[in-house]
Amino acid sequence: MKKFKDTLYYYCLSFTLEFDYNDDTVFIAYSRPFKYTKICQEMVKYETALAKMDPANKDNSNDTAGWDKPIEINIPNCLTYTRKQHCLTLSGLPVPIITVTAQKNLGKKY
Repeated sequence: MKKFKDTLYYYCLSFTLEFDYNDDTVFIAYSRPFKYTKICQEMVKYETALAKMDPANKDNSNDTAGWDKPIEINIPNCLTYTRKQHCLTLSGLPVPIITVTAQKNLGKKY
């Protein structure tokens, strides 16, 4: 947002959508963008908490800082968390693929 002589100017993004079929149902979602560093910090926090629950991780440590290295965290009878590098952005930042998979149905009713 720029301010010039007590007048505010707002930037606006507009676009037009064209669809092939008139009877299609289309959902459009919007979310505010997050900074890359904020996303990385949050993921490191979650991975560190998950690693503490992994019995294979004897010293309760987790090397989550290396986003270019794959990581797998297994929590018995609960879930498996994996992260691997998909590609690099044009500026050279890694783009991770994060997968969370339930290991089995525990038969809990909700």
